[in-house]
Amino acid sequence: MRRPFLGICILLALLAISVTIWWGMDRVHREISQLLIQSQAAAQAEDWRGAEHYANQARQLWQRYHHFTAAFADHTPMDELDSLFAELTVYLENRESPHFEATCAQLILLSQAMADSHGLQWWNIL
Repeated sequence: MRRPFLGICILLALLAISVTIWWGMDRVHREISQLLIQSQAAAQAEDWRGAEHYANQARQLWQRYHHFTAAFADHTPMDELDSLFAELTVYLENRESPHFEATCAQLILLSQAMADSHGLQWWNIL
């Protein structure tokens, strides 16, 4: 009688851990995406002060949760995000609007993909 109970407890613990990771990854990467969307919109409006503010907030959030993400995610997209944030800084300093906006778009897509890859979708279950 103890073994089935122990098995159920282990499965429930794994489920709780999985849901926590899913929620954390989704929350962090959706927030980063929203900040980058705001930064991109500010750059389109030639509001470089606002673009810098939102881009810096997104970068700080990415750096704050970098270790959390690294514990559960593939490192290839993480390396790509790191390099794109570095590019974003250069484009921001030089006020290169098209490049800045394009890099924001790439960062948004990658960040959303990071969130989606840890979510509960049918393609993640298969």
